[in-house]
Amino acid sequence: MKRIYLDNASTTPIIPEVVDVMIPYLSEYFGNPSAIYLEGRNSRMAVENARKEIALCLSTYPSQIIFTSGGTEANNLALGGVIKARKIIVVISSPIEHESVLKTLYDLSSDGLIKLQMVNITIEGVPDYFHLESLFQANVNETILVSLMHGNNETGSMIDLELVGKLSKRYRAYFHTNAVQTIAYYPMALSNSPFDLLSVSAHKFHGPKGIGFIWVRKDIGLRTMQTGGSHENGMRAGAEHVAGIVGMAKSFRLSMESYPAAIQHIQQLYMQLREGLTKIGGRVNGMRNGNGLYSILNMCFENRFQSHNLLVELDSAGIAVESSVGQSSQVLSKLETAIVSDDIISIRFSFSRFNTSNEIFRVLSIMDYQLNGYSVFKKALPT
Repeated sequence: MKRIYLDNASTTPIIPEVVDVMIPYLSEYFGNPSAIYLEGRNSRMAVENARKEIALCLSTYPSQIIFTSGGTEANNLALGGVIKARKIIVVISSPIEHESVLKTLYDLSSDGLIKLQMVNITIEGVPDYFHLESLFQANVNETILVSLMHGNNETGSMIDLELVGKLSKRYRAYFHTNAVQTIAYYPMALSNSPFDLLSVSAHKFHGPKGIGFIWVRKDIGLRTMQTGGSHENGMRAGAEHVAGIVGMAKSFRLSMESYPAAIQHIQQLYMQLREGLTKIGGRVNGMRNGNGLYSILNMCFENRFQSHNLLVELDSAGIAVESSVGQSSQVLSKLETAIVSDDIISIRFSFSRFNTSNEIFRVLSIMDYQLNGYSVFKKALPT
């Protein structure tokens, strides 16, 4: 039986079309993009064409795209770079950001370089916007940066980008958003964006691991956080990962092209699984009004056995999902929607356009059997 992969928020399988465009740059086109001879020029052309392709998808200028080694470095560079360049005094963030954001800000705060303030999070996993404005008002005489992720990687809760952007503009603050989970699911025209900096990682949309980028508004400017060469217009030292960049551009374009059909398909899978799991005693963590990220469903259940054992049983049945351990348990605890304890287990299911309805039927049947000892769901068709 074919395995069912529902942990796409963690990483996605790279697709054949992406592998095909990468292979030449892992073999015959091996030149360093900084070299002036033919081999180098070939690699440089591939990098710049990929930058143009991504920029075209985002309705922005290629010069605003800075390639990184992935989402973690993108967040680190965006935050550290703008704090250093703009002499940021106060940073407003939230306790449920990705660790690459939180640990960066905690370090800067503990070193006395910034004053870090946390906005309250509602029970649905979004910022309390009244509290956010009060933090802006309390620091109105300071230079402020706000960093809030677009879509939460554990619960799928989504912030109101336009509202945060308007508040940031009103109080003359800079706005960074981590769009790693959302960029391929919510096409954006960055020429008129409400934020100033955006972080992206390719392996979340069927591209290669180890590559990502940040987008920076033209009038913002960054200070490099690495010492070395003048690569990426002096913003990121180190020879560019040519094959990864080419693969990322291809996977991003394919995601944009598939968007109209993919959104409808994934939303149907989301609702099918959500309704089915609710019938067997599941409860949604995060946004319950349907306004969350449609590719992530986090559900909690009464825990009749240890969460690790359930994951092992699901894995043995051919299902790859993630439970609320590590960072996700901290997120859920802070949301107060499902305090992780011996009585509650939370599982994150995350979809891609390659999942099927038959797979969801099979997951429901196996989940029902594991949790209740029987299944009310009809047997899924072969997959």
